[in-house]
Amino acid sequence: MGRRRRRADGDHPFAARSDYDLRRLVPDVLRLLDADAPLLARMETLRRATIYSSWRQAGSELGGALRRALEARALERDATGAPERLRAVAWFDAGYLAECQRHLGVKASGYGWMLRARELGLRGPELELACAIVTFMGDVGGAHERHLRAAAPRRRDPRGRAAPGARGPGGLARGPGLELVTLSRAEPRSLAALSPRM
Repeated sequence: MGRRRRRADGDHPFAARSDYDLRRLVPDVLRLLDADAPLLARMETLRRATIYSSWRQAGSELGGALRRALEARALERDATGAPERLRAVAWFDAGYLAECQRHLGVKASGYGWMLRARELGLRGPELELACAIVTFMGDVGGAHERHLRAAAPRRRDPRGRAAPGARGPGGLARGPGLELVTLSRAEPRSLAALSPRM
């Protein structure tokens, strides 16, 4: 797996180190997803873990083990009455991983768990971006557009009108994440479509 400051596995977003020991994947991911890890770092860790758990023959078994580990952690924190922040990030991690795996064809769903994280107080443009990404494919009820707008709210002028192209404080103005979720629906993209290039 990569490092939080510098990715060690190449510049291609779907690259994977051939010398990485997959037996370390579950403990490495759990270690990287400590309580202080920023949400965008968590998203990238889970995205890369999905790639690593799918690029070899043992991937499906390993991906299932990681998913079960994150689900168990979330359930344990709920059962033991852990602080809301710890419970929220645990449900987010389990949900975002499930959604990453769903884009590779795994029968999994984690969007509801990501919404549970929000109910527990995990809020902000990064969470809305994550929800926008996972609802891009098969958007139901306009959830993708709602999350996308919340991720990058428009700044208002003194009369309350949206300023063209302006984004509010704390909003995500531009970047690869927003470019991903605003791809034309006429040409849908998913991890599954890109997986042969790994």
